[in-house]
Amino acid sequence: EMLRSLVGSEMCKETVLHQHLGKALFAAGHYDLALNAFAQAYEMRVFTGADPSLIDSSMAAMSRTQHMLEIQHRARRRR
Repeated sequence: EMLRSLVGSEMCKETVLHQHLGKALFAAGHYDLALNAFAQAYEMRVFTGADPSLIDSSMAAMSRTQHMLEIQHRARRRR
């Protein structure tokens, strides 16, 4: 039980790091990398049974990032 708790705690920290990395990458305009970071956070949150609001947060971040990637791709095609 103690080991499970420790592993869960470490995974929680790693999940938060992925989510914040995604935010930083998004702010820098690196949407493809941000999407990967948000997806990792989402998968870890689902796997660990995180609070639904945290899972929703990762889903919203992925959705917004996907939207920005589509805008970016459209802009590149117009050049």
